[in-house]
Amino acid sequence: MAKALGTLKAEDFLALPLRRAEFLDGDPRDTAEEVEERLWDYLQAGVQEVWLVYPRARRVGVWTPGGMGRVLGKGGVLASPVLPGFSCPVAEVFPEG
Repeated sequence: MAKALGTLKAEDFLALPLRRAEFLDGDPRDTAEEVEERLWDYLQAGVQEVWLVYPRARRVGVWTPGGMGRVLGKGGVLASPVLPGFSCPVAEVFPEG
């Protein structure tokens, strides 16, 4: 369970990743509200980019601190200012088969 922002200490921020990816595979415990709450917790805590990976739908949602989000399908390309030089077609994340 994520810490409430008021309980975070300086050392917690030093350990924060710049990017966070979550794979959502249809677990009934991952309600839309819980996923959204975790997404905003990460962003409010200083994570620079959050990826929500939807294997069944073969899509990846990408969110940044400004609240800007986009969802990429098989024609999209994952790229990130947090990972300079990284580029990967979404179709390669979810190979056919």
